[in-house]
Amino acid sequence: MVRSLPSLGVAAAFLATAADARTTVAVLEIGKGGVVRRTTASSPHASVHGVASFWNAAHDEVAGRNRRGSAQHPGMAVVPDLFSRADGGIALGLSGSAVDLTSGGAMPHLAGLLDTEAVGSFELSGSHSATLLKKAGAKAEDVVGNAADLASSLKAKAATAVDNRLAGLSISVHDEASASSVDSAIAAAVQSLRKQSEESGKTLLLHLVVDEEQVPAAHEAEEVPSDRRRRLEDMQEDQDQQQDENNNNENDDNYDGDYYNQRQAGDGYGEKTIFQIQYFNVVLWSAIGLTIVLVSAISLMINMPLMADTLLFGESAKVVGD
Repeated sequence: MVRSLPSLGVAAAFLATAADARTTVAVLEIGKGGVVRRTTASSPHASVHGVASFWNAAHDEVAGRNRRGSAQHPGMAVVPDLFSRADGGIALGLSGSAVDLTSGGAMPHLAGLLDTEAVGSFELSGSHSATLLKKAGAKAEDVVGNAADLASSLKAKAATAVDNRLAGLSISVHDEASASSVDSAIAAAVQSLRKQSEESGKTLLLHLVVDEEQVPAAHEAEEVPSDRRRRLEDMQEDQDQQQDENNNNENDDNYDGDYYNQRQAGDGYGEKTIFQIQYFNVVLWSAIGLTIVLVSAISLMINMPLMADTLLFGESAKVVGD
């Protein structure tokens, strides 16, 4: 029993470290916009599979697979628009010990993108950027080594993200100098992508997947913006719930959010997809319109007035008279 105490201490320290980490997935519209919407969901908290289902619903191709018509988990903070679709998307993962989004930190541009320019965001307990980037189809060659290559890599990914395809890219920062350089590179790349999208009239979805550690000291909480502090508090309250959800999903690694696969496997949530809603309404109102036309035609035929043909009977009278 005594020998197990150090092991318990190590395990407790590991769990505390894991609990302090969190992942933010912010959704930005680059260009024309209007392809995603913020919902009235009471909480931005989500799971890895929930974020993957959002990507599958928002994009036609994810990780090399056709996802059009996929269903998104219900009750999420951001959803795709019913009628407008994006032209492409990039999932940019950012991780490392130097990630700092607090006020006065080394990454003010990134913090501004997450807080003011994002349409909406998802919050996950723990570090999940690597898993999410894998869901987005990112490979080993999609890891950027330094900030100098980030802008060109994002531009190259934007060129391949056509036909509403989602591409993945990731970068790590481990010191304040690299964090500042990456922050400036992201700001410049977003401006370049925005200009390019506006000129082409297209919309690119940029999914910023940021792993960060919560503020450890209570006196540092005053430096955090109020909206971010509220999210930190909410994250702390819901960590147990999120952990339970993650444990329940451990055996569901092959889940891809595809509605039809779920139905075949018996795992569907019963939620209707956007495609099904649109298809149902088109068929319903087309049938109603054709039925009205048919009934109106039959009614007009039945109620058609019957009268003698004056031209025909007039000629007949002349023949009889002669």
